[in-house]
Amino acid sequence: MTVFVTLVVVPTIAIVLLAAIWAVDAGAHDGQIMRNTAVGGVGVGGLSGSDARTEIEALANQIESADVVIELPWGTEAVSNAELGVKIDVDATLAQALDAGRDGRMLDRPVDWLSSLVSHRDVEPVVAVDPERAATTLAALEGDHRIEPVEPNFSGDEHGFELVAGSKGVALNVDDAVADLLQQARAATVAPSLVVHQRDVLPQIPDETVTELMATAEQQSDGELTIAIAGTTAQVPARLFRGAYRLAIDQDEVSLEVDHDEVSGGLAFLFSLSELGQASTPATFSVDEAGAVQIDPGTPGTACCTPESAQQVADALMAETDQVAVDLREIPDARDAEWAEELGIGTMVSEFTTRHAAGQSRVTNIQRMADIVRGTVIEPGELFSLNETVGKRTREKGFVGGGVIYNGEFTNDIGGGVSQFATTLFNAAWFAGLEFEEYQAHTIYISRYPYGREATVSWPAPDLKIRNTTPHGILIWPSYDSGSITVRLYSTPFVSVEQTGQYTSRGASWCSVTTERTRTYADGQSAVDSTTASYRSC
Repeated sequence: MTVFVTLVVVPTIAIVLLAAIWAVDAGAHDGQIMRNTAVGGVGVGGLSGSDARTEIEALANQIESADVVIELPWGTEAVSNAELGVKIDVDATLAQALDAGRDGRMLDRPVDWLSSLVSHRDVEPVVAVDPERAATTLAALEGDHRIEPVEPNFSGDEHGFELVAGSKGVALNVDDAVADLLQQARAATVAPSLVVHQRDVLPQIPDETVTELMATAEQQSDGELTIAIAGTTAQVPARLFRGAYRLAIDQDEVSLEVDHDEVSGGLAFLFSLSELGQASTPATFSVDEAGAVQIDPGTPGTACCTPESAQQVADALMAETDQVAVDLREIPDARDAEWAEELGIGTMVSEFTTRHAAGQSRVTNIQRMADIVRGTVIEPGELFSLNETVGKRTREKGFVGGGVIYNGEFTNDIGGGVSQFATTLFNAAWFAGLEFEEYQAHTIYISRYPYGREATVSWPAPDLKIRNTTPHGILIWPSYDSGSITVRLYSTPFVSVEQTGQYTSRGASWCSVTTERTRTYADGQSAVDSTTASYRSC
């Protein structure tokens, strides 16, 4: 009996004693990590929560900054765990370290405490992975090694449709690699390397789908299409629009569409040689009897077809309708009313008149020249050529024979007398402050012209070329009566001109007359230049 009591009492006393010692020690180390505990190989046993956090944070920084070798099909790349979105959860890791040895049944804790005196306990860091960052980093390693798949397509012309088969591409299997990272994280593992394989990337659209759509397009574009336009109708083969068919891809949905630009081009081609439409007319200027400048805005042209016409034809094709009505579109002239207004032509800035005897044949030529030039506009910076504007003087244009000076001799030729118009225009431009890039005086001075200020023209040379150096447009408006020709220039006042000098140089058989003008601008600045006439005698 004594022996039995001893066998029972002694172990009981030992257990009670062990529990008492554990209780005292646990109370003394409350809030501390159990002795002989490590986190990822870093000893944290006996440390307070704050001290252990410092150690775990240092471990986390070390792990996150460490490189991972990425094994790719074409070589290796090194990226950090942080770049892969791998992160150590410090709070969760600390919580596990604090719970180590304290998370079992209450009766087991004294035994766990006793075990901690002689053995080590290692707590794995809690690993988290940001899958989006991991995927972004891995995808960036692909570079030029990625081959995009080619979606199938088709081409069409009046002879039919032809399939353009798709082809697969090649890309990194990023999804599987990220899944490996997540699996490692669940196992509390941070691997030093990661293998990333390639995968095939298939086209989104099967070839068979495109083939079926081609058959639909062929059916839609079979037969005749009657197009009503501008009061008339034209019957054309619908197959002429096959080149306008396209694939329309909206996410996973694939359908047919008709390219409107292609249809518009087809319509324009079909009706380009017809009598449909009309050419535009530019804005023009005129001067009424009171001297006021009037603007005729001109008219826009018309041609096939309006932008809506393409949609109408496309709808007819898709609906397999054999009739459609379209409209002509307006084509504004480049020189429209807005262009005319912006030129600033409204005030007479210069005029000059020369006189002649009435009834001479040369008068016909002078007046014909005036009629052709009347209404001509010289835009800012533009060069005006009298010969280019009028062209060769011929009987078909209304010119007749008249007196001319040729090689210093008086003779007769078609268009004789037009130099009087040239001289009148020259003087009007001279007093308007315009510049001359080409001019030539008669070789013999004629008294009906201003001395030293004149110009002669012939075909093809000499010519009278005038540069509009003002910021405004210049309107040339000649008028005449039986005994005179007048040229008026209309614009916006920009410069005033006066003759400020004239000088004559004489030689044995010639003389040169230099005529000086002073141009004064609105800002008060002035400039002096001159023109020269050379005569056989003065």
